Amino acid sequence: MTKAFEGESMDEMDADLQTLDWLASVLTAHADAIGKLGITAAMTMPDSPIQALSDRIADGAARSFEVLGVNYRQIAEATRRSRSSYDELDTAFAAQLRRYTDEVLPR
Repeated sequence: MTKAFEGESMDEMDADLQTLDWLASVLTAHADAIGKLGITAAMTMPDSPIQALSDRIADGAARSFEVLGVNYRQIAEATRRSRSSYDELDTAFAAQLRRYTDEVLPR
């Protein structure tokens, strides 16, 4: 059991559940919108190295949008799932942050 203030327990979260539900729905809407993003401009230069580069950029952008959408969806689900416990919510958000930072390569 975690102590918030002297004599107070953080076993249950005193949060505005309606606002957390709203946040989860907004995050889900953003995830859906991001999932629909892509590069629609096409370049046609057959047998050109620029054509291959253009294709790689479009593929990379599509994959990046997909990853972002999944991340937003995971945060929305964590908000829905863990909205009644500070410990659960903190654990879910910390795990998401670790997923972000573990994927960042040092320069």
